[in-house]
Amino acid sequence: MYPAIGELRRWSMPALEQYANVDVQVGPRLFEQVPQQMRTDLWASLVRRSAAGQDCVMRYPALQAQNVDKKTCGEIEKDVPRTFPDVPGFNDPLGQRRLVRILRSYSLLDPEVGYCQGMNFVAGLILKYLKSEAEAFGAFCVLMGDRNYRELFLPHMRFLHLRMSQLEQATPPEIAARLRDCQITAALYAPQWFLSCFANEMPTTFSARIIDALLQAPPDVTASEVLMKVALRVLIKLQPRICGGSASSGENFEFVLKSVRQVPKSWGAAELRALLSAAFLDSLPFRITRELVPPPPLQHMTTPSAASATTTARSPVQQRSHSMGNAAAALAPERGFSQRGAKQAAAAATTTTPYSLLDSDVMERLLGSKK
Repeated sequence: MYPAIGELRRWSMPALEQYANVDVQVGPRLFEQVPQQMRTDLWASLVRRSAAGQDCVMRYPALQAQNVDKKTCGEIEKDVPRTFPDVPGFNDPLGQRRLVRILRSYSLLDPEVGYCQGMNFVAGLILKYLKSEAEAFGAFCVLMGDRNYRELFLPHMRFLHLRMSQLEQATPPEIAARLRDCQITAALYAPQWFLSCFANEMPTTFSARIIDALLQAPPDVTASEVLMKVALRVLIKLQPRICGGSASSGENFEFVLKSVRQVPKSWGAAELRALLSAAFLDSLPFRITRELVPPPPLQHMTTPSAASATTTARSPVQQRSHSMGNAAAALAPERGFSQRGAKQAAAAATTTTPYSLLDSDVMERLLGSKK
């Protein structure tokens, strides 16, 4: 299986987490070091402008009154305490219960997906800025539905496998060759990036700016596309570390994998800011291929009996666990990796909307705050 996402964020968060001011992406413009309230106003405005977001906001109270199956409840209750334990608002029972309610409600709204590890970081990050549970739930649903983020969380994990394969294909040849020589597949690092919107391994300010871009993206841009662009920029920035070693060996496997997983955590605010700006401007020297598969309509009101029927044979959590257990082994031979690489993988296992779509008062604040 892949490494448990909740187990990876044990390092001490950098001071970026405690900044009073943050970078906010509005359209193609970056507003540096503005009050956090600016992001709150931006996200709330975007949820109000989304029909799906508003629909989910209205349905949120009724969803909370419904029962959730025990397996899903158990997974959510296990993961929530491990979500940003060092960030204020998530290390207390009150904040954790708010996150639990949002995740339970989404599992009812979209029973095909249910709950998957990684959603807790994305929903938790949204809650960090949107204090209204209903609005936070609406923003989360916009990401999952309008941006088709849900494809990565489907129980069969087929689209997650596909996006990892595309990430490997789009990686610059020198980096790809080095990773292949070290028998490191994308399954060893990409799931933690993709399923948590980088919030599990990067400062929350970094991930929040990705969500800025996703919430403003036009209909033909998916979450997977934006996340792959960011992932490619991370790999490009790591090229000196990845390609700086000698011939392949077990030591090189450990060194390169540790570089990919650990070095980005040491990057400063300026480096992270420049990385995202490059990714959003799509200045990559190669084209990312993707398949756009529109998500089916979300279940507007799922009754407890209907929710139970979806888990008769195997619940989404069980299906996903089964799929992830075989993901790396299935992916490695397909991409030309050896059996050793497959076993290691299995074991380890922005385009934006015009300003006119935003509320005028929000834009006045944002434009007035730019230095």
